[in-house]
Amino acid sequence: MLTSSSLRFRLYSSWGLSAVDIARIVLFTTLTLWLGILTVGGGVLMLVPLDLSAIPWLNMDSRLLGLLLLIPPVAYLLLGVLRRQPLRLGHWQLPMTRPRLALPQLAVGALDWVMASLVLYTLLPASETLGFGHLLGVFLVAQIAGLLSHIPGGLGVFESLVLLMLQRELPAADLLGALLAFRLIYYLLPLALAAIVLGLHELRHYRERVLWLPRAVGPWAPVLLPHVFALLALISGAVLLFSAATPAVEARLVWLHHRIPLSVLEISHFISSLVGMGLLLLARGLQRRLDAAWLLAVAFLAAGIAASLLKGADYEEAIILSVLLAGLLPSRRQFYRRASLFGERFTPGWLAAIAVVLLCSLWLGFFSYKHVEYSNELWWKFSFSGRGEAPRFLRAMVGAMGVALFFGVAKLLRPAPFEPTLPGPEEKRQAHAIAAAFPRSYAHLALLGDKALLFNADRSAFLMYGVEGRTWGGNGRPHRRQRTGAAGTGLAIPRIV
Repeated sequence: MLTSSSLRFRLYSSWGLSAVDIARIVLFTTLTLWLGILTVGGGVLMLVPLDLSAIPWLNMDSRLLGLLLLIPPVAYLLLGVLRRQPLRLGHWQLPMTRPRLALPQLAVGALDWVMASLVLYTLLPASETLGFGHLLGVFLVAQIAGLLSHIPGGLGVFESLVLLMLQRELPAADLLGALLAFRLIYYLLPLALAAIVLGLHELRHYRERVLWLPRAVGPWAPVLLPHVFALLALISGAVLLFSAATPAVEARLVWLHHRIPLSVLEISHFISSLVGMGLLLLARGLQRRLDAAWLLAVAFLAAGIAASLLKGADYEEAIILSVLLAGLLPSRRQFYRRASLFGERFTPGWLAAIAVVLLCSLWLGFFSYKHVEYSNELWWKFSFSGRGEAPRFLRAMVGAMGVALFFGVAKLLRPAPFEPTLPGPEEKRQAHAIAAAFPRSYAHLALLGDKALLFNADRSAFLMYGVEGRTWGGNGRPHRRQRTGAAGTGLAIPRIV
């Protein structure tokens, strides 16, 4: 009801059909759908009586309902036999369908619904009280109610009515399982296949338009990649910390119990928390294109994948980390800055994001194990069973906070960067005179106001230092590889003017 008409118009118009022809096709197929379900539904209810008392708003005799359902198909056939002229509705004319076309139309529509009900009947468990005729009547009544509700696929309406009308024949759990499998086989699987075929059709006919997007986005990829990798690293770190704070799947722990020693599981769980905290801290370095951040991120991701599989067979986490690792490996050239990780400044936004993830991990762990009474002995309990989950959480969070504390102390103990004094108005005036007399144009970079200048004794020349670690070339553009000056001053290699 939501997509068929628009998709038909999209496809049929590309094949040369006019809007009027497409409207006729849509009307004919919709009519076939309804005539088919009314025909087979009315016939089944007339031949196989059905108890409709389970439906409060449909408390009537099933034979009477079947008779009412047969009225539209019979009227459709009689109109085609008795009337030759088309029906006129204002400016519209509806031609009458002759019996040689109307009868096959009803037969095809009815067969479609019978085959659909056979899918559900095959999925139901065997029952001595439930025959195919009974199931077909229930199926068609539920489908008619779903169509009238205008909910896509009658989702919820169809299942509820089937459960109500078959509650005496089969257990509700068996019915619900069969209905879910029916949705998957008869609705979701064809939908997925149709979406793939439609995508291939569009790609084949509009290849140039589709290929335009990579060409348009391509120049921006080097600019966006570090930010995307930084976000993914932050998410991956949060996933590892949240996993370390929540219980593992019991069935997977039982599976691991027969394959690895307990010490491997405990160490892997602890390492995963360290890797998670490390990825949170490295995300800022990835955003700043630091080569050390790239190298450590690759190593941490590889360790995190192994730890995720060994601590609880968490293949979902391993897949997330593998996606990030697969993207980082071929992007080595985008991380070219040789600078210290401890020297990078974390903005308030980054600090808040890391703090929120860490605090949420702590809250999630205490919420997950709120039924466990805290005691000093918890720290030293090691077990494959659920009794070892809370101690593993405590040790993991201590490890994560230890990494954060070490990183923070290391940043605090670093010497403060040298802050050069920028030139004042008099120095700028003198630099302007020197730059004007200099034969190279890059001397005018001193007038930007972000350079430190060191004049000689008679003020006939100066040394120009690029602040913020920028090294300026002769064409006025920063070099690709940025370097810091001697003694950790943060100044670039000077240029003599």
